[in-house]
Amino acid sequence: MKSSASVLLALNKELRSLPAPPPPTLVTLPIELLVEIAQYLQDDFEDLRNLRRGSRSLAEAGAMVLFKELHLALYPGSIQRFTKIAFQRSLAPLVRKVVFHGQVPPSYVAMKGWRIALERVGVQVPRGTQEKSFEIYRSYADANRKLFMINQGMFDGIEPAELKIYQNFDLAIARLAGLQEVVLTAYDEADDHSPFWNKVKEEIFLTPATWRRGFLGELGDSETTEGQMLSTIRWDATMVYPGLIGGRTEGAILLTSFFRSVDTSTTSLRGLQLTTAGGEFWCQRVNENSRPQGPPLIPKLYGVFATLTKLDLQVWKGDRCATQIADCISACTVLRELNLHAKLAHRVINDTVQDTWPHKDILASVKPWPRLRKLGLEIDASQSSLLECFKELSGSLERLRLHNVRLLPTATREDWKTLCDRNLPVRPAQNVGCWAATIQQLSCILSLREVELSNLGEISVSNPAATVFRVFTSPMYIQYVNKYVLERKGNTDWFNADQESFLDSFLGTPAIAQEAENDQPMDIEGAESSNEGQG
Repeated sequence: MKSSASVLLALNKELRSLPAPPPPTLVTLPIELLVEIAQYLQDDFEDLRNLRRGSRSLAEAGAMVLFKELHLALYPGSIQRFTKIAFQRSLAPLVRKVVFHGQVPPSYVAMKGWRIALERVGVQVPRGTQEKSFEIYRSYADANRKLFMINQGMFDGIEPAELKIYQNFDLAIARLAGLQEVVLTAYDEADDHSPFWNKVKEEIFLTPATWRRGFLGELGDSETTEGQMLSTIRWDATMVYPGLIGGRTEGAILLTSFFRSVDTSTTSLRGLQLTTAGGEFWCQRVNENSRPQGPPLIPKLYGVFATLTKLDLQVWKGDRCATQIADCISACTVLRELNLHAKLAHRVINDTVQDTWPHKDILASVKPWPRLRKLGLEIDASQSSLLECFKELSGSLERLRLHNVRLLPTATREDWKTLCDRNLPVRPAQNVGCWAATIQQLSCILSLREVELSNLGEISVSNPAATVFRVFTSPMYIQYVNKYVLERKGNTDWFNADQESFLDSFLGTPAIAQEAENDQPMDIEGAESSNEGQG
């Protein structure tokens, strides 16, 4: 019988004679690790494309990253790429997020107007490429009108190939069964900074910010379409040119097409970020000439909002569609996070907000409130509506962010105009609200765990046409307020006295509260600054 040593020696010799195993490759890695590698490469399109060429598993992992988020605008080339992905059975289920860049540029009948527009923003286009670039620009500008015509069954002047592209748009959205989040920017110059518009700029040399402000001419050009549009944007001239700003800058057809498609599909959105002007999408439909036509679309789309858990709304001139916005919030029955940025259409003259009486209060119209856990507000609202909101959310709200929130007076328009014209001081009877009492009520939200306050404005007691802002820049003051609100520490009378001390100092002297120990107010020297006459 062989010894154990000789057996081991023979076994070792046999193992050495076997061929060496192949080195590990990316193909053998689990799909989860391949996706992480693809995510690491997603900023470099060429590397990601080369990775997908390696094998079937690498192609699958790359696709999960590459097609997770799609960007598109309202013009044939972009829509065609989008629909091509949506109609691919292997790719459509991978799409989780769609980002719509819905701004629509003004159209030019002739190339001359377009060249003048470029010159006004300092852009020089070589003569040899001007015609091609102008045609691409026109495809952007005409898309809104053409899509509206197709939706109305009017096909004159539309090529068959282009007609098919637009007709497939609604069908494509409905095919994205895995869609969870949508970002739709139909009015926002901040969207200029996105990589999407940087790429588009290479073809049309313009972006939303430049085509809105850079080349629309001076106010004296009111006889041209561009001059009218500039007047509308800068001077709130919608009474003179109704619907013009909505039809040309909101991309209303894109908005309505998207919501209609989602409402009729099996897709259940979880997140929606919507940036619009307070125009026809919220209040009333328009025709191809930007004239009102038919009832508003929003009430028919509450089914889209019913499944949302996160909603971000940015609405310019939000007071003009306050009821519609409030109804949408109320329709979000399972909503857990709301960020609402809806400013009023005030005029600012010499750094002073004019016409500060409330048009409509969005918060006052929300009935019922969903059980929110996170709430971010950047709005103009009355103190009473804010307090009612806090009361409704007292059992669920955990995080609250108030930024650029200005308390509105509830006095009548005539009474408030009299105060402003005569520069009369504000009396408590005018019910303008103050942040001292409002912040005090935050401590009643027992579920609150985190609060962030910045730039909170209220009407000046001495000048009803001006606003005093609490800026919350001092860490000591922030800590003091947080302890009072979140930990219920401190005496309410002393807290109110500290707030009144701030108001008394709005001309520039820092608000100072006495240092406290054993239930005494803490030192808040230099806690806040204020400015009278800011809007």
